[in-house]
Amino acid sequence: MDEAKFRKLISGETTGLGAMLSRGLLYFCSFIYGSIIWIRNLSYDIKWLKTHETDCVVISIGNLTTGGTGKTPVVSYVANWFDREGYDVVIISRGYHQLEDDVNDEKLVLEKLCPGIPHILNKNRVEAVQQAIAEFDADVVVLDDAFQHRRLARDLDIVLLDMSAPFGFDFLLPRGMLREHPDGLNRADLVKCYSPVLTRQLRSKLKKFRNNNVFCVTPL
Repeated sequence: MDEAKFRKLISGETTGLGAMLSRGLLYFCSFIYGSIIWIRNLSYDIKWLKTHETDCVVISIGNLTTGGTGKTPVVSYVANWFDREGYDVVIISRGYHQLEDDVNDEKLVLEKLCPGIPHILNKNRVEAVQQAIAEFDADVVVLDDAFQHRRLARDLDIVLLDMSAPFGFDFLLPRGMLREHPDGLNRADLVKCYSPVLTRQLRSKLKKFRNNNVFCVTPL
């Protein structure tokens, strides 16, 4: 099933008995997934799982849902800003669909957007930061797509919302598109929505999940 058909299914746009049964099965799977994520987050909250501190500033750009939310241009904006200010900056990505020569589509794009800024692909973010410090004497590292990666402590958490489905059709994966429950936004320092107007309904929902109610709605 392609992405467009899947979105129609989980959004409820696709109707019929088959669609209802499929959503029921996906809901069961999302319950299992959600339980695992809840236990994992709780383990970090109560310090049962360790969060690693670093000797440089760590900034995370992430999202609440699966799929694209404009992370790449925000990563490039943040990295280039610190580079212009004279800091040694390194971008770190997990490296999805990484090729044998240690590149992927995202790295190729960021090389054009951030010329001269090192980019490390490594699913072990803690190890990647250590490499950034050792090889590039990094002052600042920008983590691409790392909001759910809690092993590494960060100084700033920026979360981007997809305005077409900011809360992933209100269900966790795979019934919806949420990577975790929206109350995870309470860990964020800034929530960014790509929309010139934040609707009253969305503003109300954001306030429900945010303790300090800090968010930005103007595109960079």
